[in-house]
Amino acid sequence: GYLGFVDLVSKEEGFLVGGRSSLLETRDGGKVWSALQPLIGSSAGGTFQVEFFNLFDGTVLGNDDSRNERLTLWRTIDGGASWITVVPRLTSH
Repeated sequence: GYLGFVDLVSKEEGFLVGGRSSLLETRDGGKVWSALQPLIGSSAGGTFQVEFFNLFDGTVLGNDDSRNERLTLWRTIDGGASWITVVPRLTSH
């Protein structure tokens, strides 16, 4: 893939996004990077942005292979151990 943006949560832990790359993580200060399982984002369409607001709360924006590569937002509240898909509710006025 194409590597793009890194968000370092601590000296040891970080997350990386990029075009044609699913979300990657390191837990050893960047020596080894690996894709999260199950994959967050598409290895074809990629991931565009990762943002952690503190040690636990973060979001990732990217394409989702399981949703026909639709633009998708994922959220974690446990430091990246698990992620949920955030689906916006559209309402009419």
